[in-house]
Amino acid sequence: MFYRVKPDCDSLLLQGKAPFQKLPDRTLTLTLWNVWKAKKGEKFYKEFYILKKQSDFFLLQEAHSKMFKNQDWNDLQTKMQVKMFSSFEYLWDSHSTGVMTLSRVHSEEVQGLRFPYRELNFLTPKSSLCSAYLGSKPSETLIILNLHFLNFVSWHQFKKNFLWLMENVRSLKEGPLIVAGDMNTWTAERLAFVHKNMASLGAEPVKFAEDSRRLKLDHIFVRDLHIEQANVLSKITSSDHFPLQVTFRLK
Repeated sequence: MFYRVKPDCDSLLLQGKAPFQKLPDRTLTLTLWNVWKAKKGEKFYKEFYILKKQSDFFLLQEAHSKMFKNQDWNDLQTKMQVKMFSSFEYLWDSHSTGVMTLSRVHSEEVQGLRFPYRELNFLTPKSSLCSAYLGSKPSETLIILNLHFLNFVSWHQFKKNFLWLMENVRSLKEGPLIVAGDMNTWTAERLAFVHKNMASLGAEPVKFAEDSRRLKLDHIFVRDLHIEQANVLSKITSSDHFPLQVTFRLK
């Protein structure tokens, strides 16, 4: 075994400080990106910091704790709140990988979840991170669920894990909602299942302009939000996934 899974209570990392305590009354930008464990080094960090400056919310999958050692990370923490929920930790260097949410708005509530099934039954787990952001009224609290869904599992396990997530994440029932992540929907069956379950929450898929992706694995679903712009950032090439970016307002 090349990794260990820490208890949930030891898997959530909180860093930094957000400049806003509540959602500002303006258009907001969210960027979604599977960063491929920052394997492209300096090229990755250059593109990462460009996207960070554009984003009020920055949702990462396959984030890696080595990112904390980058020379510009301390400055980032003065401008954004950072939350990471690790899927597992490597035995040889104690670095961890998982989902990370960066935000310019303080998160009132954070919940990290690790899926019960593992890929190929015995290999690595994956995780999700749910954050709540206060609006001007309680009914305007925005819930953002950042998830990296299992890939190498049976169709039965895929369904069971997704339904487990819907049952165990708090606060999905009502109000503004964003569900976004790498959902590994590489079959029509998986894609239809995800769409059906998102529709049951009243969440609609964001449609992207000039979407040239051959495999659409990454998705953003929204409820009670007005989408002003949505783009696939195909010029960003330091990962094996293109970032997705949306600008939105509360309805």
